Amino acid sequence: MFSIKANKSPGPDGYEGGFYREAWDIVGDEVCEAVLEFFASGKMLKQINATMISIIPKVEKPVQEKEGYDKVIQSHSPLRPGYGGSVFLLPQSVLEMVDKQCREFLWGSKEKGRKIALVAWQDLCWPKKQGGLNMKNCRLWNIATVGKLIWQFMHSKEQLWVRWVHGIYMKDEADFWNHIPKQDCSWYWKQLHKIKMGMISWYSHDRYCLTSNGKYSVTRGYLALLGDRPKLADTDLIWSKILLPKHRAVVWLAVQQRLLTRTRLNRLGIECEDDMCVLCDAQKQEDAVHLFVDCDWAKELWAEAQDWMGIKVQLGSVQQTLQQIKQKRWSKFKREIVAAGYGAVIYHIWRARNGKIFKGQTVHRDFVMQQIKMTVRERINMFRDYKTARKCAWFLARICN
Repeated sequence: MFSIKANKSPGPDGYEGGFYREAWDIVGDEVCEAVLEFFASGKMLKQINATMISIIPKVEKPVQEKEGYDKVIQSHSPLRPGYGGSVFLLPQSVLEMVDKQCREFLWGSKEKGRKIALVAWQDLCWPKKQGGLNMKNCRLWNIATVGKLIWQFMHSKEQLWVRWVHGIYMKDEADFWNHIPKQDCSWYWKQLHKIKMGMISWYSHDRYCLTSNGKYSVTRGYLALLGDRPKLADTDLIWSKILLPKHRAVVWLAVQQRLLTRTRLNRLGIECEDDMCVLCDAQKQEDAVHLFVDCDWAKELWAEAQDWMGIKVQLGSVQQTLQQIKQKRWSKFKREIVAAGYGAVIYHIWRARNGKIFKGQTVHRDFVMQQIKMTVRERINMFRDYKTARKCAWFLARICN
């Protein structure tokens, strides 16, 4: 007890070692009695054997990367499946506040105002296959969860609340869809009839049509409320498990053309002293096309990456290059590996650009290529035992040797 540091992390009782030293005259006998009882009986309370881990951040904002931000938001959303969100139509102000908190957590905020949101929140709410991040639009998700009450009203007529509604509001009316609430009925019953008008197309002869078994699905209902949007052909490569999460984030932003290049900053009204590319000597304006396609530094880096992987893919815009990889007659795993290599190239181009602008650091291309090789090899080794990986063993051998 007297040999440990006084400021060591506290135990479950909340007291540090320094407390026991100062108050030993008071608590010492009881502590010794508890220890001796353990040696005599061989039993110890679970609470005594517990511990407390104190995580002390080493930086001002501990979360620095975008890795897992979407998962954190989704898993901690107040509108996760539960009683409140699936029964009550929440106030609009509450839903807007939740969306605001999620936006600020994703993009960051500062004391004098929020930071630039690189992608609009409504675009983030689309599924990943349609170019979004699969975030939840709180208002639509709340409506979709409450929509289950309408399904229960149609299919669970023996439930007490359904029988009560029929006895009080519906009475002799059998057609729920054509029912018009009276002026003196409850506010909530009126709100249910407002949202039902957007769900009529989900039913055919009172049968739920969005699922094959006729059971209500909150997710299917939410997607129906969200609407339709063309699917992107290359999303499976962007969100491939082979890519590092931070590489996925940069590639996704590049496909969306939302990276804050100097040309885009000027369009947003943020003046830059110099809008020329810092990676090459061509004296060209820095936009996404130049940075990832026309820049000599970027072209030579991609050429080295292609020689290393033994492939040939014409360099175009980020989306065009991914589409070329997608169209190659390679195995699925090989396409994902090549996409991971290309994603690492895009990430390190962007990182080298930022290092040059904000820190004045010049990164040699050979060093960047070593980083790319190391990253891709580490990711391959994580999935090398997969059945799909064995189909291109010769390609893996070339990359990993």
